[in-house]
Amino acid sequence: MAKLDQEALSQIVGAVLASLQAQGAASAAPVAKAGNSLEQKDKALIAGFARRGIKNVVLMDRSDPAKPHDVRPYQGWLKLGYQVRKGEKGIRGLFHQSQCDLIAKAKPAPKGKAKPKLTPVH
Repeated sequence: MAKLDQEALSQIVGAVLASLQAQGAASAAPVAKAGNSLEQKDKALIAGFARRGIKNVVLMDRSDPAKPHDVRPYQGWLKLGYQVRKGEKGIRGLFHQSQCDLIAKAKPAPKGKAKPKLTPVH
């Protein structure tokens, strides 16, 4: 392996820096890819729900997730006590509240008479 002397190394570094500066001047501002910004994704979600007939969609506010919103993933609705109806189609894994039903609370067992124990007959 040949060793680089100081002069050759400084020429290589200078050429690389000049190349990077030229590229940086050509693309000084970062360009967002089409369809990749959060705003565009939110618009696509709202449009997807609108195509399914759901007009009043409130997405989660990313700056304050505690604000009320009516679009969540399947597991998010389960945690809140809702079940997505069978056959409902989501948009990118998200469901609107109008696609869900409240899960009925289990009724407690009636207190009073206990059921008699059955004994095996020989």
